[in-house]
Amino acid sequence: MECFPHVERGIGLELNAEYIERTNDKLYGKPYADRINVIHGDFFKLDWKSITCELPEPILVIGNPPWVTNSTLGILGSQNLPQKTNFQKLNGLDALTGKSNFDISEWMALRILDWFAIASGCVALLCKTAVARKVLQYACQKSLPVVRSRLYPIDAREYFEASVDAGLLVCELGEGQRNYDCSVYEGLDNSVCLSTFGTREGQSIANLDLFKRWQHLEGGKHYQWRSGIKHDCSKVMELHGQFPHLTNGLGETVEIESLHVFPLLKSSDLANARRQFRPRSVIVTQSRVGKDTQPIREEAPKTWAYLMQHQTLFEKRKSSIYKGKPCFSIFGVGDYAFAPWKVAISGLYKQLLFRAIAPREGKPVMLDDTCYFIPCNSEGEARFLSFLLNSQTAQQFFGAFIFWDAKRPITASLLNRLDLFKLASELGRGEAFGYYEAFGYYRDSETDFSFASYNENRVSNFSFIV
Repeated sequence: MECFPHVERGIGLELNAEYIERTNDKLYGKPYADRINVIHGDFFKLDWKSITCELPEPILVIGNPPWVTNSTLGILGSQNLPQKTNFQKLNGLDALTGKSNFDISEWMALRILDWFAIASGCVALLCKTAVARKVLQYACQKSLPVVRSRLYPIDAREYFEASVDAGLLVCELGEGQRNYDCSVYEGLDNSVCLSTFGTREGQSIANLDLFKRWQHLEGGKHYQWRSGIKHDCSKVMELHGQFPHLTNGLGETVEIESLHVFPLLKSSDLANARRQFRPRSVIVTQSRVGKDTQPIREEAPKTWAYLMQHQTLFEKRKSSIYKGKPCFSIFGVGDYAFAPWKVAISGLYKQLLFRAIAPREGKPVMLDDTCYFIPCNSEGEARFLSFLLNSQTAQQFFGAFIFWDAKRPITASLLNRLDLFKLASELGRGEAFGYYEAFGYYRDSETDFSFASYNENRVSNFSFIV
């Protein structure tokens, strides 16, 4: 009220009766006290339409709604929750799983925007940046009269001791051309626009300027990005030390055959470009998804005995993907996993760093399921593709789509958006690309890799990461 002296009427809402009393005490004697109504009530149960329809326009809604999720409040036993409805319009499966979880501030912000379907004004809310994007996507889907949006990032750790990306989202609503793009500024006190995000053809775009510049590089699937091996049993499947001196995550000494043991890289290894670190291996039980694991009993009896010894841990794996599959099944495996060279990137770290991965001790290196990779037939192919992907052009292309505050900012679907042939042509390397693509065989191979016939000397002993 002191910042906006011309406001005709102010309304505050609070669930806690003690806070209401404190606020009224502070208002006593203020020149604007008679224009304020502090309501003791529940945001989720209040008839807001009857309140807002009586307010003079334009209306300013300002606040800091809770940043917790509905599931967190449920765990805490809170009753201050919205009525359960599928407002995100998820399909049956997604509505029952984690995708139905949402921030309370998201639900509140969407309800607030609905008030402006027949009114004009401004909404200014502190929220996570991920929530800001969802709010604007909702406004676009509902064709709400948003005419301008801005996001001013704040240091959530400094102000709220929260390790999240957040900011002040400001949306102006009313008459005028509808616009759901959002300008992002450096901070609350900065008037310089750093970038603009928005929605194009139903897809979220992190940087509209970069999208406009490099959109023509989207397209074909000359190479397919793959995710690494998923097993959900790291204490048994992941081994430390150098063969034959191996230990598992349970602190046990492991004595098994080398046939199913392969060198392993994890996201942290890729992101930190580790060349000297404690060696790590993984047991690969299948050469393709769904393949029978019983042959291990004959070709590697010690390995089979070791797996059987820890069978109960495999049976405790919660993911439904293992149901009905052979015992000790894994995912993210196929002939591509055994390519001698790979170009890989971590999906968890906030950096676009692509690395050429060489074989180790005559065996191809496996990656965990937080990594993504392209299988390559040779060192030259791996180096060439990593050169393309680390170019400024590729970095800007991906930058158009990446929201760095996401839990996993880099995904296979994102990586597969880039047509590597178009990228190579853009960089004047189209002829070289055609050469490597013609002589590679891991992209479309239907061969069934055989552990028993694997010749450990068919690849040289190169350095670990290039």
